[in-house]
Amino acid sequence: MVLSPPEYRGDYVLTQREFKEFHRPRIGALVGAEVDLLACETLPSFAEAEALRDATDKPLIAYPNSGESYDAATKTWRPGASGSGGPSSLAEGVSAWHDLGARLIGGCCRTTPGDIAAVAISMKR
Repeated sequence: MVLSPPEYRGDYVLTQREFKEFHRPRIGALVGAEVDLLACETLPSFAEAEALRDATDKPLIAYPNSGESYDAATKTWRPGASGSGGPSSLAEGVSAWHDLGARLIGGCCRTTPGDIAAVAISMKR
């Protein structure tokens, strides 16, 4: 299966409203099933993450990747762009993700045990 570059970068051409409309029936089904929390993975789009956050009052899980960028042309990972506005490390992002509604914070693709240890320390603060 070949995925398009937006699958890796999150540069979908959708507004936050369009994301909300896309996710509304899915979130509604989950909330209707009385889930305790929501874990939505692989969201490289901040607008999409905001739309999901605004869709429910359920606790959220955040498990971001390492911050690296996938280059579909070379099929390699590259360091995240400096000045991108995102945190420079997972641990640095903990406070912001918590403020945005995440109650469980971990790590996904290309994170290391050291990254997770640093997140755990940040969560205790």
